[in-house]
Amino acid sequence: MHLSFFFISAAVGSCLITALLVHCSHAFSATNNNIMTSARPFRIRTITSFITIDPSDFDNEASSLKEKIHACSRLLRDGESQMTTAGFEVQTIRIATNPFGEWLVTNNEDVNERLQRFNKLLSDCD
Repeated sequence: MHLSFFFISAAVGSCLITALLVHCSHAFSATNNNIMTSARPFRIRTITSFITIDPSDFDNEASSLKEKIHACSRLLRDGESQMTTAGFEVQTIRIATNPFGEWLVTNNEDVNERLQRFNKLLSDCD
């Protein structure tokens, strides 16, 4: 078995996506005298976009946060489309954030509201 690893990164604004592509080639014997090579296309487990959220992103109806999420979503969907068109299987796409404590908890009254707003913005990108 032969394994090849490739990293692909792209940056747009505050969004960064990195894909780890793993290629496996298997040699197997159909009969004692017939050795065939079967190459499987790359299988991409996930494409991840990273964003940094600041408590101020929730100001002004979360317009700044909405812009960040939509930019990352477009980047992820475009990357997924390009990889799929090129013959790769993309299993999932996701957005990762900085730790919740840096942006979620500013006071007890905001936590539920911020989580609901964040969840709605993510759902709007589905």
